[in-house]
Amino acid sequence: MEGAGISGTFVIPPHWEEEIKFPVSSTALLATIRADVGERLARCSPPEDRSYVDAYLDLEDRRLLRGHGLALRLRVSAGARVVEIKGGGTPIGGLIRRPEWRQAAPSGEFVRGRELGPGPVRHELARLGLLDDPLRHLFTCAIRRLVWSCPLPGGGSALIACDEGEVRAGTRRAVIREVEVESLAAAREAVHALAGELAARHGLVAGGASKFMAGLGLLGGGLPPDGAFL
Repeated sequence: MEGAGISGTFVIPPHWEEEIKFPVSSTALLATIRADVGERLARCSPPEDRSYVDAYLDLEDRRLLRGHGLALRLRVSAGARVVEIKGGGTPIGGLIRRPEWRQAAPSGEFVRGRELGPGPVRHELARLGLLDDPLRHLFTCAIRRLVWSCPLPGGGSALIACDEGEVRAGTRRAVIREVEVESLAAAREAVHALAGELAARHGLVAGGASKFMAGLGLLGGGLPPDGAFL
């Protein structure tokens, strides 16, 4: 059986995402932040366009979310297709730490985990016994994203992402404007210092709902268990 090893079911360790999110009140403020990152944070690289469209999926009864506290999405960006599972996290001092599994997605549509090639996402679905359960589309998230990479004191770096777009569930819409500061193997103190620099200059406050949680709001409830941030 897939997912079973010599000593029983084994687990592929997740990648741990660590980031600080700031909701942004207007398009004008987001444009100001973009210009500020590009002009004043000289240590950062030139911006990259990493715009994307996400399709969020779950089982018929939202069993991934309700039973396991997980979100599944298919991301298409610059022609690349990646499928990801994200777990919940609890914000600590503004920083959110969440497990995630990701792998390349097939070129066409897929409606079951078994249609994925070998990889961490397929393995996790197999471990949960969900490879053959049909997946349903929940909502779509279309985002224009500019990203800067910033080396940080003590080694490692952080990504600053400026996002603007919307979540769509049928005819319902939710506007997304936010800045993310994500750690790439950097000391948390350095990540907090960079995020604090942005916050102080632009009056930002860490927090707000994730794109996934905004989509769930459009569907009318079904929030993650135990107040986890997904």
